[in-house]
Amino acid sequence: MKFFTGDETGLIKEILIPRKSQQKEASPPITKTWGKIDRNNEVQLIHQADILGEKNQIIVARKNGVIEVLDPKQDGKVRKNFTEKLMGGDAKNDTRFVGLFAYDNTLVTCVDKGIVRYHNIAEDDSSSTNKTITITPDLCRLRVHPKENNIFACGGKERELSVWDVNACNETVTVAKNKKETGL
Repeated sequence: MKFFTGDETGLIKEILIPRKSQQKEASPPITKTWGKIDRNNEVQLIHQADILGEKNQIIVARKNGVIEVLDPKQDGKVRKNFTEKLMGGDAKNDTRFVGLFAYDNTLVTCVDKGIVRYHNIAEDDSSSTNKTITITPDLCRLRVHPKENNIFACGGKERELSVWDVNACNETVTVAKNKKETGL
């Protein structure tokens, strides 16, 4: 089994846990580390997707606003990178990535301030954005539907869970509100 993880020092770790063999003792996990230690490069989100004509590419969203597409077959070589303009490497900027998803050649990002962006990864201009949607702030998580990529759900601090359709002119499809306690 192989999995990837990122940390607050900016490192990406590839961890391979060998399958049990005929031996009684299990083999220790094998770990590869990519990158250099830099707290401004803290990994906030990581996602795996089949994009840019390759399978199982790793997409990393960092504290300084950089989004990288890494190739695990080439020990984490950066294939493409983007910069989210709302993010910054300074300690005063507390904006965080809360959503990251990729499909075909489209990258979806969301920050806690409620800005959702659809980027075309295939274009040479890394600053190009196909669509930007501003929704409610104080978000904690955004998830894109795995098959209907124009639909996403988000929720946050004192925010209702809401489902959006990008094709429906920035209107919420449905909202799940908190119910008051009944005392039962």
